[in-house]
Amino acid sequence: MSTPKPSLPKRLVAELLGTFMLVFMGTFAITTGQSNLNIGLAFAVGAIGAIYAFGHISGAHLNPAITFALTLRRKFPWKEVVPYAAAQIAGSVVAALLNASIVGQTLSRTYYLGTTYPNVQALQNVGVAPAVAALITETVVTFILILTVLGATEQESPGGFAGLAIGLVLGLNVMLAADISGGSLNPARTLGPALAQVFIGISPITAFDYHWIYWVGPLAGSFIAALVHWGKS
Repeated sequence: MSTPKPSLPKRLVAELLGTFMLVFMGTFAITTGQSNLNIGLAFAVGAIGAIYAFGHISGAHLNPAITFALTLRRKFPWKEVVPYAAAQIAGSVVAALLNASIVGQTLSRTYYLGTTYPNVQALQNVGVAPAVAALITETVVTFILILTVLGATEQESPGGFAGLAIGLVLGLNVMLAADISGGSLNPARTLGPALAQVFIGISPITAFDYHWIYWVGPLAGSFIAALVHWGKS
């Protein structure tokens, strides 16, 4: 007899808590001035922990781009996309506000609570358009992550290793993208700290600068990954 699917409220709580774990661990590494290596590891371990803690309840999407891809592949119902995304964003906001309460105003403002932005100065110095470079980067690294998610969660894949594979791919891509786009791969992960910045008195213009990139890039990468996964099946 198959185990009954958990109720939607229970799954939404799991998504909120799982996204909280991911975003808090990753952005706390940022606001405490850790290296890109440590930041990548923090996101990797946060994802792995959340997947194994909550995957059996909600699937541990933790990311609207993952929910979108699973929906495109008919592995998740369209009617639950918005509730899942709302829960993920809520978890991200709570993580960012808790982060701010720990590190204080100075570090919160210095590191923008871990919100992702293009590395404008460095990219302009080498003659690259920051928005274009960041958009392409977010699209490519999210494509890699989503393709990993779709492949690792197939029935034919080795059992028990999906969380490890997904977390490691996420962490490495965060490290690779950090100095170009900030390495988001996740609209909720960027939106939560941006909203929290406004809550602590930072200008919305500053908080949401280039914010569109972190929706368009990940969702485009998600769409392409779903298309590729459909094509190979």
